[in-house]
Amino acid sequence: MSEHGEKFIDICALNKLVIGGSIFPHKEIHKATWVSPDHITENQIDHICISKKFRRSLQDVRAKRGADEASDHHLLTARLKLKLKKNRTEATGNRQKYKIKVRKGKKAAVANSHTRAKAQEEYTDAKGVVRKSIKAEKLKYISSLAEEAEEAAGNGNMMQLYDTTRKMSGKYSKPPRPLKDKEGNTIVTKEGQLNRWAEHFEELLNRFPPPNPPDIRPEETDLPISCDIPSREIRKVVQKQKSEAEEWEGLSPADDEAVHLEDQEQTGGHSPMSVTPSHLPPLAGSSSVSCRGSVMVC
Repeated sequence: MSEHGEKFIDICALNKLVIGGSIFPHKEIHKATWVSPDHITENQIDHICISKKFRRSLQDVRAKRGADEASDHHLLTARLKLKLKKNRTEATGNRQKYKIKVRKGKKAAVANSHTRAKAQEEYTDAKGVVRKSIKAEKLKYISSLAEEAEEAAGNGNMMQLYDTTRKMSGKYSKPPRPLKDKEGNTIVTKEGQLNRWAEHFEELLNRFPPPNPPDIRPEETDLPISCDIPSREIRKVVQKQKSEAEEWEGLSPADDEAVHLEDQEQTGGHSPMSVTPSHLPPLAGSSSVSCRGSVMVC
């Protein structure tokens, strides 16, 4: 170290300065600030000093060898981190405390009240539109029922007229039974259901006779059934049954009740069950159709 170097150190110690080039570790080529004309000798003769108070603000010090400054000295740079002082624009003192949560709650309540009022207005408008639509559809439905009733009365279809009248009075409890087609899809329209029933009975009843009749062979042995002339006792019982049937047909309701009481006295209170042709219900013109599985599939 030369004499000038020692004097520089004494000045820094006297003024409480820190030499930046001696703090941060770098390569020698990044520390040298002067090169001799023969490019052999290199020295660190340029320095950056900073007060000890701002030592923490100095981040790095190094030489930039590539800078073109028309001199035999290299450019010495330093990186500083400065913390600016806050400039208070308001007077210092006790600041007023605000109830932030209460303010936010009131603000949200006001916003919700506006939103609720708007939603209520939209709901009222939509409700009015729906009511008008329902009223128009109801009038249209009643008009269609009236036309059906008028058509049924003109055709003499009392059953349809009765059902339509009950529908219009609001006492109709017979829901329409849905049907399904061959693919399993539900048929909703009345015309489609009638066509499906017609197709079903056409396939069920209109069948061609089998090409090969069944081969039913007669029984080789006769059944043990007596074919002799009935005896006198059997003829007597049959004749008695015929006479009783004729007597029942000729009796009035009062005579029928008297005979019934007499039979109860003879049988100890239990009358035998007897069925005569006059008591049978009329079955002419009626038939029943059996259906297995779901009633929706025909």
